[in-house]
Amino acid sequence: MNQEQFKPVKKKKTPILFIFVVIIIIAGAAVVLGFQLGIFGEPEPYVPVLASSFSSITAEEAYDLINTSSQYIIIDSRPCPCKYNTEHIGLNGSFEATLPPDNDSELYNLTIDLIIYDAYGNLDATNYCERFINHIYGKICYIEGGFSSWKNNSFPTIRPESSDN
Repeated sequence: MNQEQFKPVKKKKTPILFIFVVIIIIAGAAVVLGFQLGIFGEPEPYVPVLASSFSSITAEEAYDLINTSSQYIIIDSRPCPCKYNTEHIGLNGSFEATLPPDNDSELYNLTIDLIIYDAYGNLDATNYCERFINHIYGKICYIEGGFSSWKNNSFPTIRPESSDN
């Protein structure tokens, strides 16, 4: 008989250190995933940031924003409320512009977007936008071309004197 046939076969042992490293990696990944999913603690809450600037948008962009979001306020900043009472941006039952509040601070700390317009989209609207910088958490924007641009695009308006008849 051949003696080589009776030699015991040595099995390779996986080093203990390798197994330990794999366990540590898996445990670390589980802990990170647990924190991200909120299993091991509360996830970090969303902290809104105050608006630090304003921007212009076209009448088309404003119309799209109004139709895709419920979080906005449209403000008619034309100097005379008589213009608002004649005609303003809006669609009965869907959306409607408002006059500026008596005190700007009524709109401070909101997490809502402001869409501001004046007659032609220049000084009155931009000056009004500046009043909300660092006071509101939503976007602040004004309509380029103002109310005239809105009307030129045939977007809906409200005429209060005709709705009372």
